[in-house]
Amino acid sequence: MGIIYELIINNKRYIGQSMKDNREVTHRKKLKANVHVNKYLQNAFNKYQSFEFNILMDNVPQELLTIYEDLFIKYYRTREREYGYNLRIAADSNAGMKYPNGYPGAKGKAPWNKGIHTKLQTHCKEGHEMTEENTRMEERTDRPFPTRRCVTCKRASNDAYTNRKG
Repeated sequence: MGIIYELIINNKRYIGQSMKDNREVTHRKKLKANVHVNKYLQNAFNKYQSFEFNILMDNVPQELLTIYEDLFIKYYRTREREYGYNLRIAADSNAGMKYPNGYPGAKGKAPWNKGIHTKLQTHCKEGHEMTEENTRMEERTDRPFPTRRCVTCKRASNDAYTNRKG
């Protein structure tokens, strides 16, 4: 079981999820050491020197954490700079993040299209909006569920393949 939490600095929110109870301590240590990966959150902390930590939901099953985190992010509009500090396009991906040089998260790939989360995905990994016109469901033999696919990216992939083959 996990938690959905918020950090509030200057009436703006950062929404997060955790399976551990010490998430507040982790954020506080990184912010005080001036090494938090979220530069907007770090700059706000540097300016105001404190934050409020609140648990929004407790005892959330692990498989629902990302869904609830996304819902709170959308409800509070925390991806918009005037309302919050969340950077990621989708809660369980690194899309939208800009890592400082040497940060370990910069080397990994974003975990795109992981199961139920794709229903909440608003943009593909290239940043195209996942509208009804730009989204296609694909049946996959390696997964028990269909996957949403960005039509713009699929077209670009097909064009690149056609150009390579001549």
